[in-house]
Amino acid sequence: MTRSTFRRPDVVAVMVLAVAVLLTVGALIARTPSSTAPGVAAATTTDGPPTAVERPAQPSALWVGDSYTAGVGRIDNASYARIVCLRMGWACNVDAEGSTGFLDDGAAEYKGVTSRLPARLDFDKATFDADVVLIDAGRNDLEVDYQTLLGAIDQYVNDVRAGWPDARIVIIVPTFMSPEKYDNYDALVDGITGIATRVGGQVLDPIALGWYADVDIPSMQIEDRVHPNAVGNAYLAGVIEGDLRDLGLDRITAQEGA
Repeated sequence: MTRSTFRRPDVVAVMVLAVAVLLTVGALIARTPSSTAPGVAAATTTDGPPTAVERPAQPSALWVGDSYTAGVGRIDNASYARIVCLRMGWACNVDAEGSTGFLDDGAAEYKGVTSRLPARLDFDKATFDADVVLIDAGRNDLEVDYQTLLGAIDQYVNDVRAGWPDARIVIIVPTFMSPEKYDNYDALVDGITGIATRVGGQVLDPIALGWYADVDIPSMQIEDRVHPNAVGNAYLAGVIEGDLRDLGLDRITAQEGA
């Protein structure tokens, strides 16, 4: 699939974008909270007291994933997941734990308390509203037999649908920052596509969509040559945002009791 120049910014342009995003997010975090109640703005007039103006409810997104989703290297609120939410106008919730997956609990690699996505799902259901659920995991499960992995993904996605019956569901095929397919990639994509279809979800295939084709990958990675740096997060936010808009996710609205 041919991608537009928007999807292929040069490194300088992306670095400028990354800095702009970091400054914007920092400003939002530092801003003093308003005393106005959430969802209501005070409208001033010249001939009477202020009146309350209802704002449309903000759609809520839930990202579930691993260290890519969370952001590493002091990325904090400038991870691609949070940048995408900011640009799409979504309230952002992120459940992401390093070294974890659908099957991997992260215990062997991560110093801390981590657990598999399915073990975190009950908490997510009880805690987060979601008009869209973005499942961005599986990288740490790729050494497992792909059929076993597909079984775990299938069960998890069905449980997600049961927890948020009206939400849009998007599954991102697990990849690292490389344009090359790993073993059984096509079979995994086919399986994930079938899983998504059965629950009315949609799939983003990074390799088919050309996320990592014709870009300077090393300039977008931290020292481990695995995870995206600030430039990489800004770049990924751009391509993911564009693909989500292509799927019509920019038109979702908040659902009462989502």
